[in-house]
Amino acid sequence: QGGANDYLTKPYDRNELLLRVNNQLNWSRQQREANPLTGLPGNLSINRETEHRLGSGEPFALLQVDIDFFKAYNDHYGYPRGDEAIQTLSRILVEAASRHDEGTFVGHIGGDDFVLLSTPEHAEAIGQEIIDAFNLAVPSLYDAEDRERGHVEVENRRHELENFPLMSVTIAMVSTDRTQ
Repeated sequence: QGGANDYLTKPYDRNELLLRVNNQLNWSRQQREANPLTGLPGNLSINRETEHRLGSGEPFALLQVDIDFFKAYNDHYGYPRGDEAIQTLSRILVEAASRHDEGTFVGHIGGDDFVLLSTPEHAEAIGQEIIDAFNLAVPSLYDAEDRERGHVEVENRRHELENFPLMSVTIAMVSTDRTQ
């Protein structure tokens, strides 16, 4: 099996062979489309899922989630810790989605931007869970001195030190059941 993901024994059924080949192609496509940092579906999958939901006519809500003051955090602490902040939000999104209906979809646009698709009935509760969980997690991402001050000092574009608050999240929500 050296490096194989699947195998069939002889004699094999043609339909089973086609099904397994198709499954491997789908798995390979999903791996290429996933964001390498979070493992979440990327832009192609997000677009496909959004178009599928629009085409189905079933109401859904789209939540776009963005980390506020992430650039200042990333500049101050560096990329590895910035990645940790993004992965923290990713886990929070997946956990919040899993506590609600099975049809919730979480995708990673890139950087500190995410999308969550849900039923309109659950969207606001999921959004509030995300905000609350991120607010609880944020202090542990900072060094004690910055956490106590409530901000980080980072050079702005004019090369002057500027204070940036601790990170938070902003969530914008659009729901298809509210179109008039």
